[in-house]
Amino acid sequence: MNKLISIIIPMYNVEAYIIDCIRSVLEQTYPYFEVLLIDDGSEDHTWERCVRMQKQDNRIRLFRQDRKGVSCARNKGMDEALGEYLVFLDGDDMLHPAFLEETLKRACQTGAEMVSCGFFKISTENVQKEISSNLPDGFSGHWTSMSAEQVKDCFYGCIYLGLNMVTCKLIKRNLIESNEKVYRFIPGISLGEDTLFMYELVRKGFCMELTDVRAYLYRMHSESATHKWDNFIKEGKDPFLVYKKIRDQAYMDGKIEYAEIWENEYLVLLRRKHHLAKRDSQKEVCERLKEEARQAMKSPYFNKSKICYSLTFYNSPLYWAGSFFYHTLRKLVKGEE
Repeated sequence: MNKLISIIIPMYNVEAYIIDCIRSVLEQTYPYFEVLLIDDGSEDHTWERCVRMQKQDNRIRLFRQDRKGVSCARNKGMDEALGEYLVFLDGDDMLHPAFLEETLKRACQTGAEMVSCGFFKISTENVQKEISSNLPDGFSGHWTSMSAEQVKDCFYGCIYLGLNMVTCKLIKRNLIESNEKVYRFIPGISLGEDTLFMYELVRKGFCMELTDVRAYLYRMHSESATHKWDNFIKEGKDPFLVYKKIRDQAYMDGKIEYAEIWENEYLVLLRRKHHLAKRDSQKEVCERLKEEARQAMKSPYFNKSKICYSLTFYNSPLYWAGSFFYHTLRKLVKGEE
């Protein structure tokens, strides 16, 4: 088993974390890989630290570009990758030492085009303590085989199996690049770019192997992209575009039930973000989210959720009661058990 794996790592101002990230790859039990580091216009010492690491291991390949965003950085990595399999790793995260070996072994045994693992979150303040207490010594866990149809049902139904993330996975290159189509991330999408990328792959169809072993270490810190409010106040940016695109495509495909699920997920996310913005005293973000909610309520598709949501968005105590009422109402209307 000597298939080449390309690990694509986009970086932006991660000088405090990138060494740990790279070391987690260099310490893999499987040796046949290349590391593609794409610096997306960092303004700190990320690049210099990577140059020093490259001198220690010739499997590291360095690339630099002006600030274009994570989508363009990942696209650059895919364009330059030489491996038969791809792994996407963020510059502040880490991998279990046996991640490459075990996921590739499973892919070769089953013929799966994608192999996915679980993840756990670690805080920057207690990183070593949390790694030692959460990182499994071995890689023994339960494996689940999923057909293309099962993958589609889980994705459309918003059943969380990590299908909305491009990380935590070993992906066969032929799934992303074939004679029919080459898949890439769409530049300019500020949030959920990996969800949309995964959505296109799900529509194409692939079989997947899934393990409950938590072999991806997701680092939590204040600079993480998911913790910033910038994307909610930038002009011309739509942080909920991905949800609406998937909803609308499901509606166009005649999958009304799936479209309704994604509409509800979109509304719930709006409500959750509004709660967090209010907690953080982000008044401009709150107004932006309220306007988004007003526009959402004009949708002609799902009147039942509209009534419930108009109550819960502006009245926090009614949020959980409203959510329970909405799901109960759906079951009654559809005659579900």
